[in-house]
Amino acid sequence: MAAVRAATDLGGLGAPIYIDHTVTLEVSSYIAHPYWPETEDLVNILKKSGYNRARSDAGRESALREYLKVIGMSAEEFEDLKARAARQWHRSDDGTIIIPRHQFSGALVETLLRMPSRQRPFADAGTLRSLVQISDLRTDRTEADATWRRFVRPTKDGKPLSNQRSERSNEVINAFTATGVLSFDPSEIDSDADKARQKLDDMLAYCGKYIGLGASRKMGHGRFTVATLAAA
Repeated sequence: MAAVRAATDLGGLGAPIYIDHTVTLEVSSYIAHPYWPETEDLVNILKKSGYNRARSDAGRESALREYLKVIGMSAEEFEDLKARAARQWHRSDDGTIIIPRHQFSGALVETLLRMPSRQRPFADAGTLRSLVQISDLRTDRTEADATWRRFVRPTKDGKPLSNQRSERSNEVINAFTATGVLSFDPSEIDSDADKARQKLDDMLAYCGKYIGLGASRKMGHGRFTVATLAAA
């Protein structure tokens, strides 16, 4: 039997009845490329210390060492910060790689903005996060399958700063299954529950083909097909 939950009734409009639907995606490839709070801290330390402006390895190390003294951070704490900033995956408590709900919901919002209006289950993309409760997607992987390396030109505001390319790399997982839960009130989409589920299925299919999940989507990563969308 499907899990059914009623939200709080506000303003006499009637409480939406959220019904849990299990969604299973077959994902061709996925790169997470998270931006952690530790990443922000690391960027700011390197910027404020003058590390990036120094012209030699010795100068960079000296600038960083002096700045760490100023902020009261030990070399061991800095190395731990670097390690945490370099994490390439979001994980569950048991170490399984997950696709976090904010990436999934962001992809669906972009889908609603781009797909033909007549096909949209929700007319306003801004209402998606309130009308659909979205879980993390749990994959069947704990480790990367490969590392994707490429050379890119540095840009600012979309304009190249130099012709000299630098190497970028990301861990990637390929050909895997990801499962999560979408909870929604079918009546918010269509008076017919089966049609409501089909419209949501169509939105997911569009997202998988044209939008994708995670990073490097313009390079073809993050594409998926919908294996199942069914009441839990």
